[in-house]
Amino acid sequence: MADVVRLLDVLRRGSPAAGDAEILKSLAKLDTNEASTVAQSLRDAAVHDTVQVLVALHVLTLVQAALAQRVLEREGLLHELLDQADDAQARCALAHMLAGAASQVPMRKMLTADPDVQAWLARYTSDAPIVEVGDDAAACIDLLRIKLAIESDATKGSFSLPQDTCIQLFARLRATVVQASSAVDPGLLAFNPAAAARADALEGMYYLVRLPALRDVLCNDRSLLEALARLLLVQQAASGTLQRSSVAFVIVSLLAAACAYAAPRTDEQRRIEALRRSAARGAAPAPEATVAPEDAARRARAVVEAGCVPPLVALALRTSTAADVELRRTLSALLLSLVTEQNKPLRGRLLQLGVGRAVVALCKDAYTACAERAASPDVSALQALAKLCISTDPALLFRQDGAAEQGIQYIAALFFVPQGTLLQLFEAAMALTNLASVSPALAGVVARTAPAAPHDAEHSTVARAIVPLFLQHDEPMVRRALIELLCNLVQDEATFAEWTGDAEDAANGAAPVAEGGEFSEEPVRHGETGAVALRLHTARGRLQLLVSLSDLTGAAPDATAVALALAASGTLATLTSSPAACARLLLPSTDAVLSRLLMPECTLPLVDAHQLALRAMVMAANLVQYANTRPAGPARAAVAARMRTSAMLAACRAYVAENAAHAATRRGDDARLASLRQQALTMGMDVLHEAQKLA
Repeated sequence: MADVVRLLDVLRRGSPAAGDAEILKSLAKLDTNEASTVAQSLRDAAVHDTVQVLVALHVLTLVQAALAQRVLEREGLLHELLDQADDAQARCALAHMLAGAASQVPMRKMLTADPDVQAWLARYTSDAPIVEVGDDAAACIDLLRIKLAIESDATKGSFSLPQDTCIQLFARLRATVVQASSAVDPGLLAFNPAAAARADALEGMYYLVRLPALRDVLCNDRSLLEALARLLLVQQAASGTLQRSSVAFVIVSLLAAACAYAAPRTDEQRRIEALRRSAARGAAPAPEATVAPEDAARRARAVVEAGCVPPLVALALRTSTAADVELRRTLSALLLSLVTEQNKPLRGRLLQLGVGRAVVALCKDAYTACAERAASPDVSALQALAKLCISTDPALLFRQDGAAEQGIQYIAALFFVPQGTLLQLFEAAMALTNLASVSPALAGVVARTAPAAPHDAEHSTVARAIVPLFLQHDEPMVRRALIELLCNLVQDEATFAEWTGDAEDAANGAAPVAEGGEFSEEPVRHGETGAVALRLHTARGRLQLLVSLSDLTGAAPDATAVALALAASGTLATLTSSPAACARLLLPSTDAVLSRLLMPECTLPLVDAHQLALRAMVMAANLVQYANTRPAGPARAAVAARMRTSAMLAACRAYVAENAAHAATRRGDDARLASLRQQALTMGMDVLHEAQKLA
């Protein structure tokens, strides 16, 4: 009880002391059995100052909702205050308090079912007011009306109000925000009608903007967006002593809701949604499910154009924001929406505005959640960083020393997160690929990066996780991204040794090249990628997996299959520079695939065909060189004899003959195609020259 008295004393003073934060903590510990005493204390104070009591109740609803409900409902204080709020300021304070109380589901149900509250609301509603109400009170009453119309607390996106009414409410609240002063949020324990109206108008717009039509209204209103940006800047000048700036939080939440993309849904989730709509007699789908990506992208661009990004970046980098988990989470979701569109110029502009630094600052929370094995970690910031890293030169994104290594840690956390979506895994792999392409040293950092929380041995590092993840997911785009990542990681010496078999030979104490037996191994059947058949725990099995992925089947493979073959064959071209890899690849299956890469049996774009041929020529050159440098003896003779009659060399001769004839006729090629053709042709002639030494 003493805490309530102290709270009222604070309100009377009008300027909360630094120690008053303790009042809020102690109020939260009050027992609901003290409701009668608290109600009487507030009732006595209301005789002298109704507004003061309403502010005290507003604080109580936020920190001790159960006690506040009992005070208002069972002790009859609510009905007394409805009668006593007879001037504009008191009506504003009452509506502000009731709107705050309506955030709690039990109190919202109580207020909705109370006929006196409904009568009071009807009396002052700004649609057809029986009694004129001030502009400040009108905004608070509109918010109360919106909250009492919420049909589902799970989504807060469905209202028992006609859409035309929602549009009218939005227009009134918009006027309040645009015309509002830029005064700093006074905080919980101070009451300013204009500030309360502004805060409630923003919150009301936040609920309404969940309706798709109103998202467009918001983002097409340049004046409103500029007003929001201006308010954000002002709120960062100072925050309430006892709480964060609620205005800044609501603005960020409002923009995040307006720019949100539809969450990816599985087939099962779509079926469940359809069943629910059927059970609800054709109810409309949830607003979030109807958001088209192009509409969300357009709204995000409008937010950027209106100048909202600089204050958002400043807010993310602000020291005091570090302790506000909810604000950081909402900021992360908003920045993810802003960078989602695959628009390189837009992402470049966002980087210039500091979004990269803001996202990196917000990644710490997500990384910590992953490290602590949170049940559902919010990885929005990690995904935003991955998106930026896909389309941006890492040198521009990570300018400070050590920043790239930290960025790799964050993106690797997204790569490993068990709850992640296929899209998040794909984007993490693409981002790590871009980072690994910077230099062999950075490729080594990527390869050795461990998950935020320890995993099993197969997932102990990014490099080791590629094969298990490849087998786990059969989505072609994800598989392509994983092999493209591997193609860049084999720049790293340790990863190179792991995949060529050098590390395996060193561990076994075996000679790098075993005498004989290469062609006696059971070949892998064409197109076979089973883990058992390929023995993926061995270097030979992993190499044969890459061989199988390099092979294109079907009359006209799609672009993803071709890209996967390019990545796999490019990786093999690098790995065959090792004699250990060549020893493991001298199999009939390898010979057949290389011949098809040189002379494909399917229809391919010319650039892709010559890219594959060039990779095959590099592999052929390495295999021929390996055969020529073997120690003299029966094993070398057997290998040389088999290679002289191989399909690979026959295809090499056919490629050289066909493309030499093409060059002789001087048919026109674009520069890239001509360069690829010439490189492959030159390499092929070298292969045939070296093949003559096979004996």
